[in-house]
Amino acid sequence: MATLDPVSGRATVLRNAEGEEKTPSLVYFGADGTLVGTPAQNIMLEDEEEAAWVFMAPKRYLGDGDFVRALPDGRVVTAVDAVAAILTKLREDAEALHFGGPVGPVVLTCPASFGPSARDALR
Repeated sequence: MATLDPVSGRATVLRNAEGEEKTPSLVYFGADGTLVGTPAQNIMLEDEEEAAWVFMAPKRYLGDGDFVRALPDGRVVTAVDAVAAILTKLREDAEALHFGGPVGPVVLTCPASFGPSARDALR
């Protein structure tokens, strides 16, 4: 994530709550809550049983309406659910660590390879 400096017009990269400039696209949908990025990656690497609850690279599946993932507890999540969790984490980190309050309008970028259905899913 980044912000545009109004004076210089340059983008400034913002770090997430883990102090990283990039957030891995991993989402852990656990019984006790959702973790995104490195915390989800740690679960995946440290606990083979809990690794089944980690959704990897959900952006690749945006727009695929048939892609759903059943979790061990019976819940069903989609790529949109996982991407929404990632974006929520980024917004919360930006608000808490960099802006001290709600963030206004944002710009989401998407890969050039996204087709119309993936772009619609991102919206």
